[in-house]
Amino acid sequence: MKTAIQIKNLDCAYGKQPVLNNISFSVSRGDFFIVIGPNGSGKTTLMKAISGIKRFQKGRVEILGRAMRDYTKKELAKAVALVPQQVPADFPFTVTEMVLMGR
Repeated sequence: MKTAIQIKNLDCAYGKQPVLNNISFSVSRGDFFIVIGPNGSGKTTLMKAISGIKRFQKGRVEILGRAMRDYTKKELAKAVALVPQQVPADFPFTVTEMVLMGR
């Protein structure tokens, strides 16, 4: 089966505070992958790194067999999406309008 996401030796930090250290894994197309852990363990940072929102200090992220850095922002947005657990609701959009903004 083809690989959807490949993470190799990923390091992420906020300033000098390391959050992820040498993370490696892969997810095949069609598989479900769950990231669990306690608060502050780096789950959100990992998802932000995979989606291109957070820059990582070291390592490689491949999406559909292609290095993330080789994607334009538009191409990456078509391949990867991140839906945050909480979204500020201080704007006048309906749920339908929010979903339609996804692309």
